[in-house]
Amino acid sequence: MATKLPLLVLSWLVFSAQLLGDDPKEDENKKELKRLEGTWKLQWFIDKDGKKARPEENKMMVIFTFKGDALRVEMENDGRKIEDHPRIRVDASKTPRTLDFIATVGDAKGKTTMYAIYVLEGDTLKIFSSLEKRPTKFSSDPKKGDLGFFKRVKQKEK
Repeated sequence: MATKLPLLVLSWLVFSAQLLGDDPKEDENKKELKRLEGTWKLQWFIDKDGKKARPEENKMMVIFTFKGDALRVEMENDGRKIEDHPRIRVDASKTPRTLDFIATVGDAKGKTTMYAIYVLEGDTLKIFSSLEKRPTKFSSDPKKGDLGFFKRVKQKEK
């Protein structure tokens, strides 16, 4: 009986820590979401021919605005404007870090609709995404996914 008591106390402590949300991975993910927070404008991307291109050369614009686990995506292509509001999920424990886009409307609501990896260095955000499966490394091959480089928009630039 005496040997069961420490085991019970240890079990209770582990269970209590889980209930209180003492999850270091979740804390790290929250910090990462905070680092992403703000507005980001696409500076250049790899086009369908595998060449580096600027959005304005292609009559397009892409802006991401991160706030917590919410994302506002504004796109314009040949004068056609599109706006979307997916939820995002990050995993800061992975290398490279991962980013999931989760639909908030329609038939795909609650499902991951795009898988990405990213690198955030200062005011530069590099994202490589795919609709089919999570990329494991960055590539300039458009058959493997979409590669884009974003710059953080300062308050005065908005």
